[in-house]
Amino acid sequence: MIRRPFYPADTGLSLIELVVAMALFAMVAIMGLQSLNGTMRISERLTQTDSDTAELGNAVALLRNDLTAVVPMLFYPPQDAPRGAVDLSQNGTLLGLSLAGQKTFTPTHTDRHRAQWSVDTSTDTLIRRFWPALLPVETSQLNAEMVVLDGVRSISLRTFWPDIGWVAGTSPPVGTQIVVQEVSVDQDSIGTPPPASFSILPIAVEVTLHTVRHGDLRLVQTLQ
Repeated sequence: MIRRPFYPADTGLSLIELVVAMALFAMVAIMGLQSLNGTMRISERLTQTDSDTAELGNAVALLRNDLTAVVPMLFYPPQDAPRGAVDLSQNGTLLGLSLAGQKTFTPTHTDRHRAQWSVDTSTDTLIRRFWPALLPVETSQLNAEMVVLDGVRSISLRTFWPDIGWVAGTSPPVGTQIVVQEVSVDQDSIGTPPPASFSILPIAVEVTLHTVRHGDLRLVQTLQ
């Protein structure tokens, strides 16, 4: 009688072993999914932060570029009283700067123009526009709006004066004597030059943008 070798039967996995294996696979899958979701959220956050940083950097650079180009010349809006070289409205929503040395990309005979920074309180956006001359004739000469930064609520301004220091607003305190030197100016391309074209400039200016996401952003620039 020949004996055949004995091979144990392949009984497979028990029900308990199968449940444990499925649970382990489910845990690994959940961990992988959570890791993937976390990576995607971090990537989206970094992309949004990069976009916000770029927008903020462009706005600050553009505003600083305007501040470095301020000249001591009045601005004469059409059918309105003249404005100083640096002028801020009482509600802190409109900042005007008389500039020179910048390209305006308009067919004018002078590079002197007026930058107008305004805050749209309905949308909390910072907008820049410009007049192509300091003596514009019509309101239609005002350039189209360019949205510079979102989430801006208002603008505040301080100026630095000799023997006085920092004061709120664009004018020296009442009763002080500020020596103003008259500057030689050329006539703008349109209209008759006013009897006085020069404006008082402080030694330095501090412009603060009150924003929603970034808090208060302060820019300090010397003007003299």
